Amino acid sequence: MAVSERLKWYVLSAVAPLYENISEVGLKVKRWSEKDGFSFSDAEIENALENLISSGFVDCWTLAVNSAENRRTKYNKSENDKLWFLISAQGQQVLVSLDKKLARGPGF
Repeated sequence: MAVSERLKWYVLSAVAPLYENISEVGLKVKRWSEKDGFSFSDAEIENALENLISSGFVDCWTLAVNSAENRRTKYNKSENDKLWFLISAQGQQVLVSLDKKLARGPGF
């Protein structure tokens, strides 16, 4: 698997199946990738996340105290600290395909 595919795999795994903020995505990706002998910078992780969002594989959300008020929103890099990320249905399909290539989950 190419390094770019592996990074995509880590990021998609980080936002499935729960909403995650940018900090948690970074922590998960770094933990899993280091276990597998890879290293990615915050900028590389953020760029991968941006690409996955623009491809429709990850959705951006603003979360509210009342979950019925959670709203999908457009990605705005300057508001990364206020956004939450969740894998989309399309992203789930991509993740399943990437999982099959490695036959295991990240960091295991």
